[in-house]
Amino acid sequence: MVYADQNCTIPVTSIDWNMMEPGQTKGITVFIRNAGNVPSTLNITTENWVPSEAEQYITFSNDYNGSILNPRQAVQVLFSLTISPSITGINQFSFDILVVISG
Repeated sequence: MVYADQNCTIPVTSIDWNMMEPGQTKGITVFIRNAGNVPSTLNITTENWVPSEAEQYITFSNDYNGSILNPRQAVQVLFSLTISPSITGINQFSFDILVVISG
C-alpha cells in the first residue's frame, strides 16, 4: 500500500503533479508498506499513458533501491516526474503507477 505519511495512515490513491513546464522535474515523497507476512521487494512501473505519446516526453522515476521490505515495514520512496524540454502539444496527461510487492 502507498501512503502520504510516515505512519502509513493516509492512503495515496492519486497524485496531482500540478502545472509543469518543459524541462521541469517535480518530486513527491510517498511511503510504501509491506502489508504481507513475508519479506518482499517492490516493483514500481507505469502504464496506461493518456495520451500514449506522453510517455515519449515525460519520464517517471523513483529512488527505491531494491532493498527487501520485512513484514509491516515501510520505506520512503521519492516519485519523480521530468518533462522533456522538447515536449509539444501535450497540455494534459495521466498514467497509472503500479506498485507491486512480491516475496
